[in-house]
Amino acid sequence: MGFFTHALLSSSRIDFKGQAIYIFPSAYHKTHHGEVHHSCCIPTGVKCRYIILRRHSITHNNQAPQPPLPSTMERKNRPTSIAMSPSLPQPTVSLEDNIVTARLPSGDSCQVYLYGATVTSWKTSDNNERLFLSTAAVLDGSKPIRGGIPLVFPVFGPPPKDHATSQLPQHGFARNSVWEFLGKSSSESVSTKADDSVKLDFGLSSAMLSEDLRKKWPYDFGLVYSVTLSKAKLEVQLHVQNKGDQTIDFQCLFHSYFTVKVGK
Repeated sequence: MGFFTHALLSSSRIDFKGQAIYIFPSAYHKTHHGEVHHSCCIPTGVKCRYIILRRHSITHNNQAPQPPLPSTMERKNRPTSIAMSPSLPQPTVSLEDNIVTARLPSGDSCQVYLYGATVTSWKTSDNNERLFLSTAAVLDGSKPIRGGIPLVFPVFGPPPKDHATSQLPQHGFARNSVWEFLGKSSSESVSTKADDSVKLDFGLSSAMLSEDLRKKWPYDFGLVYSVTLSKAKLEVQLHVQNKGDQTIDFQCLFHSYFTVKVGK
């Protein structure tokens, strides 16, 4: 018979294949040498072939060990698990080879080149292309893209003489400058509880221009171009910020090319 230094908890009996199995609680005894002894008490009259010890925790400050917490299977009236709702489809945005591509769960999509921040493709959920892109369009960044939605800033057409933009190329420099992708944001539909639109933001500032262009147009500015893709809808906005102390006289527009079906 063993010895114990703390209160003995009640034993448990389990009937297994016609045989009674008793599980007795164990006790710990800490000596002054820091050693821990493990012992149990077996009542008189109980024959045991195996001893199953129910382990308890022990602290190092001479406190009595605490009984283990009941397992989930032992808890009564335990709360039922909460079913996880399936994840809702979300818009996807990727940036590869300086091309930003956005897709909605509805199937709508758009494509924007960082060169000129030019939207070159807009497809609705029926997979029909809504923008026109010339077969002669150059997409390697060596010249403005012919088709889609080229950006015109800060002058439209040939620059007028004796004007601040007179030294700039035709249609300005926005359409043949490399823009920065600032990121995306999405909105939530009240009816479907899923994101049904995504906004792509692009930026261009005076610091990103070549030294030659800054000399020809010495203004401190910032542009934020937003492309919002929704179901059967594409919206573009250009925000112009004057960061300097000089008045800026400029022109801007979206030189859009649309695919149009011509009837016979």
